Amino acid sequence: AELEEFDMQKAEMFTTHIAMATQRVCNNEEVKDLDEDTWAEIIKSESYEKALAFSKKILKRAPVQCPESEKRFILLHLCNLLEK
Repeated sequence: AELEEFDMQKAEMFTTHIAMATQRVCNNEEVKDLDEDTWAEIIKSESYEKALAFSKKILKRAPVQCPESEKRFILLHLCNLLEK
């Protein structure tokens, strides 16, 4: 309800990533962290602050504790979802 209109394909990618991230955490598998250049671009994104706030709400309700690398990928996908 907090998200405005969004691209269904992007929403599906985000949903898939959340499911895969949860599975990796449950299996004690680590995802390779984003490279610093990519992370710097995410932080500069117009959608970053909104994505960060939304990710905190999602992670608060998550059934697992996500490592920082997964949190960054969640932010990447949220920024992508929120971009017009």
